[in-house]
Amino acid sequence: MSKNIIEARSLVKYFGSQAVINGVHLEIPEGESFVVLGSKGAGKTTLLGLLANFITPSAGDLFIQGQNTKVVGEAVRKKLGYIMDKDLFDQQLNVEENLWIYARYMGLSSSEARKRIVECMRFFEIADYQESSIESLNTFEKRCLRACRAILHKPKLIIVDELLSGLGLLEQNFLTDRLLDLKKQGLSIIFSTDSMMEADRLADRVGILSAGKLLLEGSPSKIIENEIGFEVVEFDCREDEVEYLVSKISSSYEYRNRGTKIYVYIRSGQDSRNVLDMISGEEMSLRRARLSDVVTKLELSH
Repeated sequence: MSKNIIEARSLVKYFGSQAVINGVHLEIPEGESFVVLGSKGAGKTTLLGLLANFITPSAGDLFIQGQNTKVVGEAVRKKLGYIMDKDLFDQQLNVEENLWIYARYMGLSSSEARKRIVECMRFFEIADYQESSIESLNTFEKRCLRACRAILHKPKLIIVDELLSGLGLLEQNFLTDRLLDLKKQGLSIIFSTDSMMEADRLADRVGILSAGKLLLEGSPSKIIENEIGFEVVEFDCREDEVEYLVSKISSSYEYRNRGTKIYVYIRSGQDSRNVLDMISGEEMSLRRARLSDVVTKLELSH
């Protein structure tokens, strides 16, 4: 039976009087990839900062590899890699110099630091940029450098905050492939993203965060099946039609609406053709249910 590499027990974080994280309990087994999903403002960055022991909780306990962070303090940070949502590089130093300082801070010897810098830069395909300035790198190259820095000291756990945001599809695929390679090497990964496609590729389990609370946990397929079903009929209508169309749908189907956009969830045993017949003539689409539907449903339910 796998040990938990990280355990959060009733984590709470206040900023002023607002509870940004509110009673999160989470257990991540060794070797698992866990993806945190949620809309903007849900608390994803704060939660990952807490799990990385970079933000001090207002209440609750955090254990990393069995060690209580309240007891061991900052020393536990060297057990994990943290890819933040900011670059935080020294602009006065080149790429290799930035990596060298971080490797030495993490306790690597001079010879091991040199070796790991070469290995990690090759892994993320940025080996040609060793002597480049930070400002000369494009956004994608800086993301690769963030990830490269986080694994220099061979952590067993990496925590990844919005690494894919704003990147093109091929760039997202490349970084997701590298994370999957790290997972195959035995690393545990906690990852937040707005890319539902990459979340589906990467996640053993997902957790959906809303207003600082972890509302759902489970495998992507099970969460989609339990919360949505198998298909979604999505359509737009005029404002004066919303009440009428909802009244036709609501007796037989679960739905949510955001203004004039209506989502109808088709579960096992139901036939989407009946919904299409009900709303014949409206602009509509029928598609497979996906993780983004779960996030949208929870947003519209709270």
